[in-house]
Amino acid sequence: MVLRREISKLEDELEVVEAGLVAFAQVGDQVDLVDEEREGKQFLAEGSAVVVPVVFTADKIVGSFTEGSTFHRSVAGIAQQYLGWFYEPEKTWKMKPKNGKSFRSLAESTLGKVQGPEFVTACLARDKHGIPKSDIKIEWKRAKGKDGI
Repeated sequence: MVLRREISKLEDELEVVEAGLVAFAQVGDQVDLVDEEREGKQFLAEGSAVVVPVVFTADKIVGSFTEGSTFHRSVAGIAQQYLGWFYEPEKTWKMKPKNGKSFRSLAESTLGKVQGPEFVTACLARDKHGIPKSDIKIEWKRAKGKDGI
C-alpha cells in the first residue's frame, strides 16, 4: 500500500514536470529531428544533468474513415484508383502503411511530387477547428548527460 501511494505521488509529480516541459518546448527553439526522413521537430530540454528531447511529431494522418463520408469523397477524388494502396475498405477505410513516414513516402512515390503532398494534406487528422493534430513526446530514453554520455 505504501509503495502504491509513493508510485501515485511520483506519477503525479512526473505529470507536472512533463506538462512544464511541453509548455516550455512549445515556445523554445526547436530543431530538426535526428532522422532526416522523419517529419517533425524537437526541443532539447537542458536540465542540470541531462538533455531530454521533447519531440513534436509530424501531423497525424487519419487512420480510418467511413465509406461515403465527406472525407472519403475528398481523398478518393485525389488518389483516385490508388486509394486502395493507402487504405483498405471494411466498414471503414483503414490505413495500410505502418506509420505516417511510410504513408508519406508511399504517397509521393505513387501519386507524385504534386498529388502526393496534396493527398497527405487531405488525409491529416484535424481538430474541430481544422488544425492538424500531432503528438508531443518526451523521449526520456534518449536523454543524455551534458557531456554526451
